[in-house]
Amino acid sequence: MSDFPITSLRDAVITQLGNAWAEETIDEVEFERRVSAAVTARDAWELERVVADLPRRAPAAPIAAATAVAPYQQPAMLRRVVLSSVDERVHDLMPPLVEYGVRVGSMKLDFRDAVFNDGVTEISVDVLLGNVEFTMPPDVTVEMRVDGLLSSVDYKNRSRLAQPAHRIVRITGKCVLGTVEVFTRDPRPLR
Repeated sequence: MSDFPITSLRDAVITQLGNAWAEETIDEVEFERRVSAAVTARDAWELERVVADLPRRAPAAPIAAATAVAPYQQPAMLRRVVLSSVDERVHDLMPPLVEYGVRVGSMKLDFRDAVFNDGVTEISVDVLLGNVEFTMPPDVTVEMRVDGLLSSVDYKNRSRLAQPAHRIVRITGKCVLGTVEVFTRDPRPLR
């Protein structure tokens, strides 16, 4: 007998849990506890018990929620990646505070075309079993204040030129069993 139906149902339950965590219906500890229960569930009944108290949505809603992005003009922005990957060039005005959360996924963001206001732009990261990579333009000062546990936190390709201190990107947060890398690279050539 095939495990496909239970595997498909398990994937749907884990996706529902990821959406509940991203919407802050459940916290990180509860998310991790329920994912563990879903992975070890032996049948559909045990899987149903994992998400029985969570709100149900139409099938198309989780996909839309996972790909929706708040505009960069908001005073604060939150973006979470769960069991997926994001690779994106940012072109907009950066708000003063941006929060990125990654759970068992990858986020690669290129800020060379973004507009940073004078002063401090804080990027807060919360990484668990994931990878975050930021590419910054050379005309901003980058400050790294990320705590790591069994992780790699690295700022590579620091500019050798004295950078103006009027635009600062401060990267803060934590990384557990993951990677946070920041690169400084020249702007993209105009085509």
